[in-house]
Amino acid sequence: MHPVVHGCSGWPEVAKAPYVWWTSPSDKWFTCPFCQQRAPVDAPNAFLKGVRVKSPLEERDHAWWRVPQGRPYAFYLRFWENWAFTKGRVVL
Repeated sequence: MHPVVHGCSGWPEVAKAPYVWWTSPSDKWFTCPFCQQRAPVDAPNAFLKGVRVKSPLEERDHAWWRVPQGRPYAFYLRFWENWAFTKGRVVL
């Protein structure tokens, strides 16, 4: 299965992150259920944007690599509430 995110204006968010939709590994194209646009899952053409999402293990720039570990629940609650402003930078 391939995780995809279209990112159109109707695309939903879950916990302030784009909802991940799953497609079959054989799918080359994906039809967005929210705007009905057709998008390539993986785009070999540099002029097309693919909608496939990389996992944090595949993408070292992923925000999950900046999340501090071993903190109490209250820390994470505040961390994610402020993500839009801090982008993962810990402010003391």
